Amino acid sequence: MKLIAYGGLPSKNSPISSREAYLLAIKSRFITGIAVDLYYTTHNQIVALTKQNLQRLSLTEQQLLNKTPEEIKRTNIGNMIKIHNLLSLNDILDIYTNQKTNDVLVLDLKDSIENAKFVDEVLSLIKIYPWVNIYIKSSSNEINEYLLASRNVADFKLGRIIDKYNKVDLTSNVDFFSVKGNILSKEEVEELLNRHEIMYEDVDFIVDFSNLVKTLGEPLASRVSVITDIVAMVYKNYGVTL
Repeated sequence: MKLIAYGGLPSKNSPISSREAYLLAIKSRFITGIAVDLYYTTHNQIVALTKQNLQRLSLTEQQLLNKTPEEIKRTNIGNMIKIHNLLSLNDILDIYTNQKTNDVLVLDLKDSIENAKFVDEVLSLIKIYPWVNIYIKSSSNEINEYLLASRNVADFKLGRIIDKYNKVDLTSNVDFFSVKGNILSKEEVEELLNRHEIMYEDVDFIVDFSNLVKTLGEPLASRVSVITDIVAMVYKNYGVTL
């Protein structure tokens, strides 16, 4: 099983989604990637952050989307002692390039009133960074269909989200499934892993999940990742093997 740090690896002085948190995750020996949520603002900015950022800033998604580029750059996700500003997708891709890392970068494209333009902007940008190992998913069916039709535009792995509201076709022509919750049987997991990678999110059944991974055995277990913002705890307590 592999660990993907949602928003990077925060520390006492480096909040989630900060440049330092991303660098700490990339340099960590037990983390194999970073996951971020991407939002497309009304001023055509692609901003990367997490649910925790929105909560800490007391912002709704719509309030964030309405910010100007100047306001986005000044948005502080740290504190007044040490300021950490929001990063763009371009900023994160530059970090990956400068660190010369093979870690995966998982991008979750959040719904936008301009979905086609949003996807086009993302694909145009990642095309400039073909060496970055990028995975893209979205809960928006419109974005998913647009991505599926655009796979020859840029090099990326496409995923579908499965949750209790969205039990998608498990034979879908995608590279990975992003699973939220304990909604797949062991038999379904084994069947999927023969064709796809699986990324688990929001693992609130961590003990059962850990036991499931252990029973899979190699090489199937190596095709399972967990996306979490508590990577250190998961690694320490549940015997993650890379």
